[in-house]
Amino acid sequence: MIEYCTEAIVLAKEDAGEADSRVFLYTPDNGLIIAKSKSTRKITSKLAAHLEPLNWSTVRLVNNKSWQIVDALRMKRLSNLRFLEVFRLVKEVSAAEQPDQWMWQLLKTLYDDDYNAAAAIAAVLKIAGFDPQEATCHSCQSEQPNSFLLNSAKYICQQCLYLSGDSEPSFKWS
Repeated sequence: MIEYCTEAIVLAKEDAGEADSRVFLYTPDNGLIIAKSKSTRKITSKLAAHLEPLNWSTVRLVNNKSWQIVDALRMKRLSNLRFLEVFRLVKEVSAAEQPDQWMWQLLKTLYDDDYNAAAAIAAVLKIAGFDPQEATCHSCQSEQPNSFLLNSAKYICQQCLYLSGDSEPSFKWS
């Protein structure tokens, strides 16, 4: 069993079982970690507030075939809920336990600066290899797409997105 203490940015949290949660963390040394947190949905949980999305926390994890959070302490919190979309994108484009220093630096910057969420989405796409400045609309070849369709990994402009009536999750940066 390996014990690991690190800074982590909480990207998302999902229910797992009756009282447990799956927490998606981004760490500097391991990248995306999906960890189980026991009893965090109970009203008496001491960890629940520290493991909410948008928190930058210090966490203590153990790994015995899978990650489990045993302790957490929130250091900072983002108040702008628009960053939930940025964190969802990071969760979707990141491979588990594959560190990316560029992504970690970007996520840290969100807490220090008056960073715009739309600019953060464009930066995440660029780090993931989908640079919006080099993109064209998949439908009309316009050089000004402003949405990225995640499931099909293609760019589309606002007009084509509206005309297609596509319900696929998209990320907008302008």
